[in-house]
Amino acid sequence: MHDVSDATVATNNYVANFEKASEKVNQFADSYGSSAEKLNMKADELATTYEKSAQVVGTSGDNLATAYNKLTESMNKELEMSTDGGKTYNEQLSIMNKNLTALNAVYELQLQGTNQQIEASKTLYSGLDEILGNLKQSAEDTKRYREEISKLSHNLAAMNTVYGNMLSAMNFKQD
Repeated sequence: MHDVSDATVATNNYVANFEKASEKVNQFADSYGSSAEKLNMKADELATTYEKSAQVVGTSGDNLATAYNKLTESMNKELEMSTDGGKTYNEQLSIMNKNLTALNAVYELQLQGTNQQIEASKTLYSGLDEILGNLKQSAEDTKRYREEISKLSHNLAAMNTVYGNMLSAMNFKQD
């Protein structure tokens, strides 16, 4: 009877361990789903950032070309006016200097926008590195879980053999 009682305790322990393992599997599934959602969100953010960068670079390039064209036209007009109207050389240089200063300000704004986009990309990449690290760790946990389930299955088979032998011994009829 004592052996049957020990077997009952062992069976109850086995059931409790199996329930714990089931909870761990559920936790792993939740963690994996959360990581996958984060990865998708970060990928969407990265795509949006690249689109914005492309738009900024394209728009800024067009603005820069337009500014250079306007500057060239302005300089040509001022040169003609200087020749025709008799303006002094210093006045022409002053106007050209103002135009170049304005052009430099536009170029500085373009550089600032590009730097902000680069910083946003760096932040996004660091988030992606973290997600990939979590996924790698999840894969390692899955491998350990699979090994533990295999051990558990082997132990269960051994326990079933022991229980079967015990039942056979208990049911043995003596003549």
